[in-house]
Amino acid sequence: MNKIEELAKKHLGQHKDYGDQYDASLLVSIPRKYNREHYQIDEQRLPFVGCDVWHAYEISVLTEKGLPVSGILKITVPCNTPDIFESKSLKLYLNSFNMTRLGNNQTQCITLLEERIRQDLSKATQGEVQCRFFNTQPPETDLTQDYTPLSTLCDLDAIDFTVQNAGASFLTGEDSGFRQTYRFQTDLLRSNCRVTNQPDWGDVFIHLETTHAVDFKKIAEYIVSHRKLNHFHEEICEMIYAHFQKAFKPEKLSVLCLYTRRGGIDINPFRASHNDWIPEAFGDVNRLFKRTIRQ
Repeated sequence: MNKIEELAKKHLGQHKDYGDQYDASLLVSIPRKYNREHYQIDEQRLPFVGCDVWHAYEISVLTEKGLPVSGILKITVPCNTPDIFESKSLKLYLNSFNMTRLGNNQTQCITLLEERIRQDLSKATQGEVQCRFFNTQPPETDLTQDYTPLSTLCDLDAIDFTVQNAGASFLTGEDSGFRQTYRFQTDLLRSNCRVTNQPDWGDVFIHLETTHAVDFKKIAEYIVSHRKLNHFHEEICEMIYAHFQKAFKPEKLSVLCLYTRRGGIDINPFRASHNDWIPEAFGDVNRLFKRTIRQ
């Protein structure tokens, strides 16, 4: 068992009683560096910017008078934080608010909840985490409407998919000398939890500007080759980014992974070479974006 799995196993794969009183000690921090070292990603000189956006759909707290306040929590974690928090530990931590009383009214309760979560998650990641609690439905921004489905760019039925364990060698492309921009998406992404081996289903959205030729058939084979790989969501996104960067040497690149929810939480990492390739609505904690049909 490696160091990441050792840390994550505190809750993952274990039977746990769900407490309902606030307990920040439930949070488990995992250093990002352990996975980044494997893919030669320099922590001191990250080749990307971005953040991880989490949505928690099962969060509730009480006012001092016992009135339940329920909603959706959006959390943004910058990609340059030294640590991430393990997802089941976040679920247990958020559940610990279920019978916790905060504030004299709903507005005060939400304010106190947001501040406490922000402080706890910032401490857990050693960074500046932001969060926003939504108890009414705001307008949502569509981040993915300009991406072309991979299924329209190549005949997926004609491909013989044989590799299912991260075949980075699929990603090859000759330098044509002509710069082109590609923007495509697919729902073929599946990977697995590092500890429990439960499947993680996702849609991946890739945008790149490069002089190298792109073979969409090979892209499809590459994405499917993650099917038996065991990584956390953030790690998969950064691995795909690193592989595309190495294969296509793009002038600009972004990778967005929108994962389906599990245990009332979805995780959505975005990595980009340039800040202007990250839609404002994605990282803005005060705005929600449209999720995929599977989220």
